[in-house]
Amino acid sequence: MRFHDREEELHLIGDALRSDHCFVVVTGRRRIGKTRLIREALRNEDHLDLFIPRKRKTLALDQLSALIREQTGYSPNFGDFRELLEYVFRLEKKVIFLDEISNLDHVDKGAFSDLQEVLDRMKMERSVHLIVDGSYAGVMKRTFEDRKEPLFGRATNILKLGPLPLEHSIRMLMDNGLTFEDSIEAYSLFGGIPRYLELLENYNDMKDIAEGVFTPGSIFLYEGENVLIQEFGSSWDTYFSILEVISGGKLGPTEIANKLGMEVQMLPKYLETLKGLNIVERKRPIFGKQRHVRYSITDPFFRFWFEACYPRIGLYRDGRARVRADTVRTSIGRGMEKVVADLLFERDSFPFEVDQVGSWWDRSGHELDIIFFSKKQRRLGAGEVKWRNRKVGVDVVERMIECIDMVDWYNGKRKEYPFIVSKAGFTDKALKMMDDKNIRGFTMDDIRTSLLEERGLDWGA
Repeated sequence: MRFHDREEELHLIGDALRSDHCFVVVTGRRRIGKTRLIREALRNEDHLDLFIPRKRKTLALDQLSALIREQTGYSPNFGDFRELLEYVFRLEKKVIFLDEISNLDHVDKGAFSDLQEVLDRMKMERSVHLIVDGSYAGVMKRTFEDRKEPLFGRATNILKLGPLPLEHSIRMLMDNGLTFEDSIEAYSLFGGIPRYLELLENYNDMKDIAEGVFTPGSIFLYEGENVLIQEFGSSWDTYFSILEVISGGKLGPTEIANKLGMEVQMLPKYLETLKGLNIVERKRPIFGKQRHVRYSITDPFFRFWFEACYPRIGLYRDGRARVRADTVRTSIGRGMEKVVADLLFERDSFPFEVDQVGSWWDRSGHELDIIFFSKKQRRLGAGEVKWRNRKVGVDVVERMIECIDMVDWYNGKRKEYPFIVSKAGFTDKALKMMDDKNIRGFTMDDIRTSLLEERGLDWGA
């Protein structure tokens, strides 16, 4: 499949390789495309590509020896990782790539100290170009950012790889044969995770995705559990339980702890870890009180998996049931809030220069999906996202106007930019009311034009 985006990342790695010495560390969640990125960067480089297997030390060393032999024609047997590292750094290969270095934490914890010692010594003798990646975020963070660890401060570059941007994800899905509408809805469910987008090439349209994504044999059916198990090991079930509770609604720490039967003071370390992996987000309402904090699942796939798959996972795995179309549509609707927010950022589609972007709610259930402001200019943007197959009516417009009036910020002294995003458009009555109240309406066509023609949304005068 064609390689998409990542120009900045490729440029960074290329610059590092042109220096006299480099130790590039690439981190990011599973399926994010770390290995593919590095191999793309090394396409025209003389390099040694070694995958660190998660095995017992002797078996791992045997496998690495076989990989070296396959790529160079010869390799001795190694008694430990120090011997292996000293051997590969003396090869004529310009670049050494250690894929999934975080597995060393399982294979041989002392290998990180060996790498530090060998690397420091070899740099005195010759030019060293080393690239490593790892999927165990906790291990990678500890190994390269903890002052107590031997490799702290050794990396010349630490590249934290995130999901593909919205535009490139949509183009990737359309390259797979999906329509624009199906592509943007698929993005709302799977986000910009390259591996997930690649797997969607096996589906013809959104209906096909909805019916087949959680059927027996599909990688997606087990992915929610597998990612957490691989990342957190024996404590994965605690993280799983936290995500299960959060998936039931946007909750505060005390509510989450009560549902789990956990002391609230024990919860922050788990939430911060999930937040660091961009799986959950901590939010408070813009202009709201500091204590009005709540957590929600921000990773599109985890949100989709817990909403649409997990409640009936046993039936799906046995093939006795299929995911309901209305369940998928509900997940798409919720995911489109993030899609619109991503679009605003990527196309710089705000009608004024903003200070902050978020959402707003109160304890009575009033809520605005997207809100942004400029304090200096006293300008406020606020809107709703309605992604459904029926047109937005006056009830939605009235409710949004009511919520905006409840936002307590420069009352009577601010300029407002209200908007509604609707997949199916608006009724005639809604359009008249929106015109009277100067509310901007955006449709599927507006989003398509902005993304594919690379221009901002039209806010009018």
